[in-house]
Amino acid sequence: MPSSGEVMVEGKSTTAWDPIRLRRRTGYVIQEGGLFPHFNVKRNVGLVPSLEGWDEARIKNRVDELLRIVGLEPAEFAERYPGELSGGQATASLASQRALAAEPPLLLLDEPFGALDPLTRASLQRQFVDLTRRLKNRSLRYA
Repeated sequence: MPSSGEVMVEGKSTTAWDPIRLRRRTGYVIQEGGLFPHFNVKRNVGLVPSLEGWDEARIKNRVDELLRIVGLEPAEFAERYPGELSGGQATASLASQRALAAEPPLLLLDEPFGALDPLTRASLQRQFVDLTRRLKNRSLRYA
Protein backbone atom coordinates (compact mmCIF):
# COMPACT_ATOMS: atom_id res chain seq x y z
CA MET A 1 0.00 0.00 0.00
CA PRO A 2 1.40 3.42 -0.85
CA SER A 3 2.21 5.71 2.07
CA SER A 4 1.22 8.67 -0.07
CA GLY A 5 0.27 9.45 -3.63
CA GLU A 6 -1.26 7.11 -6.12
CA VAL A 7 -0.04 4.68 -8.76
CA MET A 8 -2.36 4.13 -11.68
CA VAL A 9 -2.53 1.02 -13.86
CA GLU A 10 -4.84 1.14 -16.86
CA GLY A 11 -6.51 4.25 -15.44
CA LYS A 12 -7.27 2.61 -12.09
CA SER A 13 -5.49 3.12 -8.77
CA THR A 14 -3.47 0.10 -7.68
CA THR A 15 -5.35 0.19 -4.37
CA ALA A 16 -8.61 -0.38 -6.28
CA TRP A 17 -7.31 -3.53 -7.99
CA ASP A 18 -7.62 -7.02 -6.57
CA PRO A 19 -3.92 -7.55 -5.65
CA ILE A 20 -3.75 -11.03 -7.15
CA ARG A 21 -5.34 -9.89 -10.40
CA LEU A 22 -2.96 -6.94 -10.64
CA ARG A 23 0.08 -9.16 -10.07
CA ARG A 24 -1.02 -11.61 -12.74
CA ARG A 25 -1.55 -8.78 -15.23
CA THR A 26 2.01 -7.61 -14.62
CA GLY A 27 4.95 -9.40 -16.21
CA TYR A 28 8.03 -9.55 -13.98
CA VAL A 29 11.59 -10.12 -15.15
CA ILE A 30 13.91 -10.16 -12.16
CA GLN A 31 17.66 -10.49 -11.68
CA GLU A 32 18.90 -14.08 -11.78
CA GLY A 33 15.81 -15.09 -13.75
CA GLY A 34 13.67 -16.31 -10.87
CA LEU A 35 12.84 -19.57 -12.60
CA PHE A 36 11.54 -22.46 -10.51
CA PRO A 37 14.25 -25.15 -10.66
CA HIS A 38 11.73 -27.97 -10.12
CA PHE A 39 9.54 -26.82 -13.06
CA ASN A 40 10.54 -27.68 -16.61
CA VAL A 41 10.77 -24.93 -19.25
CA LYS A 42 7.19 -25.51 -20.42
CA ARG A 43 5.79 -25.21 -16.90
CA ASN A 44 7.96 -22.19 -16.02
CA VAL A 45 6.93 -20.24 -19.11
CA GLY A 46 3.28 -21.34 -18.91
CA LEU A 47 2.87 -20.68 -15.18
CA VAL A 48 0.81 -17.47 -15.24
CA PRO A 49 -1.41 -18.53 -18.16
CA SER A 50 -2.10 -21.70 -16.19
CA LEU A 51 -2.98 -19.67 -13.08
CA GLU A 52 -5.24 -17.53 -15.27
CA GLY A 53 -7.17 -20.61 -16.36
CA TRP A 54 -5.97 -20.89 -19.94
CA ASP A 55 -6.65 -24.31 -21.44
CA GLU A 56 -3.72 -26.65 -22.05
CA ALA A 57 -3.77 -26.24 -25.84
CA ARG A 58 -3.59 -22.44 -25.59
CA ILE A 59 -0.74 -22.65 -23.06
CA LYS A 60 1.18 -25.09 -25.25
CA ASN A 61 0.74 -22.88 -28.32
CA ARG A 62 1.93 -19.79 -26.41
CA VAL A 63 4.93 -21.58 -24.90
CA ASP A 64 5.91 -23.02 -28.29
CA GLU A 65 5.54 -19.58 -29.92
CA LEU A 66 7.77 -17.91 -27.32
CA LEU A 67 10.42 -20.63 -27.48
CA ARG A 68 10.58 -20.47 -31.28
CA ILE A 69 10.85 -16.68 -31.29
CA VAL A 70 14.10 -16.89 -29.31
CA GLY A 71 15.41 -19.81 -31.35
CA LEU A 72 14.70 -22.67 -28.93
CA GLU A 73 12.95 -25.63 -30.53
CA PRO A 74 10.07 -26.68 -28.22
CA ALA A 75 10.59 -30.40 -28.91
CA GLU A 76 14.15 -30.07 -27.63
CA PHE A 77 13.77 -27.53 -24.80
CA ALA A 78 10.21 -27.62 -23.39
CA GLU A 79 10.83 -30.61 -21.13
CA ARG A 80 14.24 -29.47 -19.86
CA TYR A 81 14.77 -27.96 -16.43
CA PRO A 82 16.55 -24.64 -15.79
CA GLY A 83 19.61 -26.47 -14.44
CA GLU A 84 19.93 -28.31 -17.75
CA LEU A 85 20.23 -25.10 -19.76
CA SER A 86 23.52 -23.54 -20.71
CA GLY A 87 24.49 -20.34 -18.98
CA GLY A 88 22.72 -17.22 -17.85
CA GLN A 89 21.62 -16.28 -21.33
CA ALA A 90 19.15 -19.16 -21.58
CA THR A 91 17.89 -18.53 -18.06
CA ALA A 92 17.37 -14.80 -18.71
CA SER A 93 15.64 -15.57 -22.02
CA LEU A 94 13.23 -17.96 -20.34
CA ALA A 95 12.51 -15.52 -17.53
CA SER A 96 11.61 -12.93 -20.16
CA GLN A 97 9.39 -15.40 -21.96
CA ARG A 98 7.61 -16.30 -18.73
CA ALA A 99 6.97 -12.61 -18.04
CA LEU A 100 5.40 -12.19 -21.48
CA ALA A 101 3.49 -15.48 -21.65
CA ALA A 102 0.11 -14.21 -20.39
CA GLU A 103 0.26 -11.13 -22.65
CA PRO A 104 0.51 -8.63 -19.77
CA PRO A 105 -0.23 -4.95 -20.38
CA LEU A 106 2.51 -3.97 -17.89
CA LEU A 107 6.06 -5.28 -17.57
CA LEU A 108 8.45 -4.66 -14.66
CA LEU A 109 12.16 -5.30 -15.14
CA ASP A 110 14.42 -5.50 -12.08
CA GLU A 111 17.95 -5.71 -13.48
CA PRO A 112 17.24 -9.05 -15.18
CA PHE A 113 20.48 -8.92 -17.16
CA GLY A 114 22.70 -7.36 -14.48
CA ALA A 115 24.66 -10.53 -13.64
CA LEU A 116 25.68 -11.13 -17.28
CA ASP A 117 28.84 -10.04 -19.06
CA PRO A 118 28.45 -6.81 -21.12
CA LEU A 119 28.28 -8.49 -24.54
CA THR A 120 25.70 -11.07 -23.46
CA ARG A 121 23.72 -8.36 -21.67
CA ALA A 122 23.59 -6.15 -24.77
CA SER A 123 22.58 -9.09 -26.95
CA LEU A 124 19.80 -10.13 -24.58
CA GLN A 125 18.50 -6.58 -24.26
CA ARG A 126 18.23 -6.32 -28.05
CA GLN A 127 16.60 -9.75 -28.20
CA PHE A 128 14.11 -8.79 -25.50
CA VAL A 129 13.07 -5.58 -27.27
CA ASP A 130 12.68 -7.52 -30.52
CA LEU A 131 10.67 -10.20 -28.74
CA THR A 132 8.20 -7.71 -27.27
CA ARG A 133 7.76 -6.06 -30.68
CA ARG A 134 7.08 -9.37 -32.41
CA LEU A 135 4.40 -10.48 -29.98
CA LYS A 136 0.76 -9.72 -30.47
CA ASN A 137 0.46 -7.42 -27.45
CA ARG A 138 1.57 -4.10 -28.94
CA SER A 139 0.22 -2.09 -26.00
CA LEU A 140 2.90 -3.38 -23.60
CA ARG A 141 4.39 -0.61 -21.48
CA TYR A 142 7.85 -0.74 -19.94
CA ALA A 143 8.31 0.34 -16.31
